[in-house]
Amino acid sequence: MEDGVNIDGWRAFWQHRADPEHRSSSPDHYDKYGRELSLIIGDVTDKRVLELGCGSGSLFGPLGFNLARAYRGVDFSKGMLAKFKSYHPQADLICADASTYRDNQLYDLVFSNAVAQYFDQEMFRRSIESAVHMLAPGGKIFIGSVPWKAARRGYYLGELCLHARRATIRDVVVYAASFVRSDPLGRWYSLAEVSEVAERLKVSVEFFGSIFYPYRFHARLRAIPHQ
Repeated sequence: MEDGVNIDGWRAFWQHRADPEHRSSSPDHYDKYGRELSLIIGDVTDKRVLELGCGSGSLFGPLGFNLARAYRGVDFSKGMLAKFKSYHPQADLICADASTYRDNQLYDLVFSNAVAQYFDQEMFRRSIESAVHMLAPGGKIFIGSVPWKAARRGYYLGELCLHARRATIRDVVVYAASFVRSDPLGRWYSLAEVSEVAERLKVSVEFFGSIFYPYRFHARLRAIPHQ
C-alpha cells in the first residue's frame, strides 16, 4: 500500500465488476454530470478521443464520444468492457491498465474520470506522461473527478455533499482511520501536487470545481506552445 492506496486490493475489486457502482448511476444523473464535464472539455465532434478507465461506458453518450471522429476506450476490467460493448458494439475497446497504456496514435482529447484515486504517485505521473506522448497538437488532457485533499475532512464529516448532513460517530472513526490504513475512497490529491507533475512534464494545468461532487476537482492540461 502506497499513498493510502491499496493498489492490489483495488485491482482485485474491479477486475470482474461490470458496474462502476457510483452512488448515483441513473441515466439522468450521467446526463447532468456529462453537461458539467462538457463545459470543460468542449465539443468532441470530429475529434480523436482516448478514454482511460472507460469502465462500462457510462459517459460515452452523455459526453458525445459516440460522435467523435475516432474513439478508443481502455479499461483493465473485462466485465466492464463486456457491458460497454453490449451497449455500443461499434466502440473500439482495449483491455489494458490505464496507468501504463500508451499507443502510437495521436488524440485531441485524452480523458479520464474518477480514475486517479486508484493510482499511487508514480502511476499518476506515468499516466500523464503517456497522455502527453499521445497528445495531438492543440489537444488536451482531462483528469476528472479527482478527490481533493483539502476537502477530505469535509467529505467524511458530511459537510461537502450536495445534501449536507451531520457527522455520525462512524463518520469520525472512518475519517480518522483513513490516515493510518487504506482510504475507502482511494488517494486524495492537492492542487499543488498536480501542478508539480504538470510543470515537470512541461504542460499547463487549469483546475475546476465540481458541482455534483464538491469534494473533488477536475484538471485540464495542455501542451505549452514553443516560444
